[in-house]
Amino acid sequence: MMSIFFPSAYAEQAKQFFTAYKEEKFAACPEEKIRGLKPAAIRFCRFCKKDASQTTFRKEAHIFPYGLGNKYLVSDFECDACNELFNKYEDSLMNYLGISRTISKTKGRKNVPGFLSKDIKASEQTIFETHKVIKVESREGPLFEVDSDNQKYITYLKPPYIPLYVYKSLLKMALCLVDEKDLDKYSDAFSFLLSKNLESSFKPCMIFGHRLPKEYKDPFGILFRKRESTMNTTTNTFLLFYNSFMLQIFLPYHSDDRSIVHFEVPLAPPYFDGSGDEELKHLYQTCEDFSSGQKVSDDVEVLTLGIDKTQYENIVAYDPITKKITKKQYNPSEIVGIYLSDKDFEIPL
Repeated sequence: MMSIFFPSAYAEQAKQFFTAYKEEKFAACPEEKIRGLKPAAIRFCRFCKKDASQTTFRKEAHIFPYGLGNKYLVSDFECDACNELFNKYEDSLMNYLGISRTISKTKGRKNVPGFLSKDIKASEQTIFETHKVIKVESREGPLFEVDSDNQKYITYLKPPYIPLYVYKSLLKMALCLVDEKDLDKYSDAFSFLLSKNLESSFKPCMIFGHRLPKEYKDPFGILFRKRESTMNTTTNTFLLFYNSFMLQIFLPYHSDDRSIVHFEVPLAPPYFDGSGDEELKHLYQTCEDFSSGQKVSDDVEVLTLGIDKTQYENIVAYDPITKKITKKQYNPSEIVGIYLSDKDFEIPL
């Protein structure tokens, strides 16, 4: 159970959501390997319904993708064949998340993942021998765009992804948290998840969410269950928190929901520490249909650099080779790359 904070402007939305739903399962990433998993020889896959005599269980099956920084939260109920399919879904999720995994220094299997798109590239680098930073570079021309208020933007094209796979990646995480007593009631959801048909049988595949003014270090998820079986909502809804993303889906195909004609969709309020009212201007809400099985290659994201305008007056040029500082007029059109460092970093002069 986590403490919940949300801006007062979302009080009514929070009331509606928590009137409809209660927390059923909270899942966070442990700091060490999970003990007590079933031996591979007696495992059973909850997704394809095959046991160890019909399939293999050699690979580590992560409940949340390794690519989101989850190293140790694994299951013993996902076979290798399903794992391979889910990896394809996760590739689309990673591309949809764009440059965020690199900027947030999310650890991959070896290092912080680099990022490459048509417009920019980013990677972790070491400067001044010991300090780790993220270098963001334009692949052609200036890195920044400047608006009439002298605000700086980086506009880039995300790598291609399949929306339906993004949705299924979230659904797979949610189904990992479903209690065993409900698995049979989600049989149609499992069939939908495993289907390789790019024409979704379930529409719309909505993902609701927020970009929060807070970043969570490790991913975590919460499965909610409706309080009353007579409510016109899906039995479960799922929230994934990763970095500054909070994503919500309503789980489809629960057999108890078949009689509902018109579904209500109580949206969760944005979670982050503190009252949040001062940070509302940094809060972005999203609502998208991810039913399409067609590859998306034109999704543009805009990054805003929150630099105080008064700081431009004190900018100087530093040559890392000669280690000399010179006063120079700042011209954003000349900038082709930047280093993103921790707030407390100081150049050792």
